[in-house]
Amino acid sequence: MKRGRYREFVSVYGDRIVIERGAGAVEERIELPRHWTRVELEPSPWRGHPARLLLCCGRERREIGAVLTGSERESLRQRLAELIAGTGPADATGQAGRTNE
Repeated sequence: MKRGRYREFVSVYGDRIVIERGAGAVEERIELPRHWTRVELEPSPWRGHPARLLLCCGRERREIGAVLTGSERESLRQRLAELIAGTGPADATGQAGRTNE
């Protein structure tokens, strides 16, 4: 996979969270129920490695933001937690509860 073309979009809608990934075209699409999903930042077991950002729903755990820096993952974790809880402000498009990061 060419890293320069890799894209990952996380969208939060009224009842679901959609993760779309791919290099150019969407190659993987995952939907999780919004009200049962939580955001976790899992510390790495190896010193010097960044924590993993996970969307968890039941036993399902999906990593997102693997190409982000540690501080970018923390910022995304905070933003997604706000959106999932329904406490986040509308994004730049004026649509409440939706983000593409």
